[in-house]
Amino acid sequence: MSVIRFDYTPEVFINPKTQKVDYVYRPLIDVRLCYKHNFGKNLVSCLLDSGADKNLFPASWGESVKIKIKKGELTHHYGIGNKDVLAYRHKIKLYVGSFSFETYADLSFEQSSPLLGREGFFKYFKEITFRENGRLVKLDY
Repeated sequence: MSVIRFDYTPEVFINPKTQKVDYVYRPLIDVRLCYKHNFGKNLVSCLLDSGADKNLFPASWGESVKIKIKKGELTHHYGIGNKDVLAYRHKIKLYVGSFSFETYADLSFEQSSPLLGREGFFKYFKEITFRENGRLVKLDY
């Protein structure tokens, strides 16, 4: 079994209660998108979201690899507060380290952070381990 490891990424924010700088550590992993032989020029840090059912990416990410966003199948995502986010589904290929697989991207003009969900990402790995104390995520494939 092969393993890819990612350290959690610290993100700085101002604590609204104390007005002091604080950190939150997130399981962000770097992926590269490919659509019909058009490769993304840069790796993109995506939140590995065990609470998300599906992948949801900003439309601009798809546009960078020549996807005609609104030609995809219209989908709906419901998140916090049951807010409806419209997206368009496209078949893509994702690269994570040396591992790649075909999946889909739901691309939305309303989404700013790329999310990797269980149906579109997790199921392609034998095991995904979150180590909160060590701030580490392991992807076994």
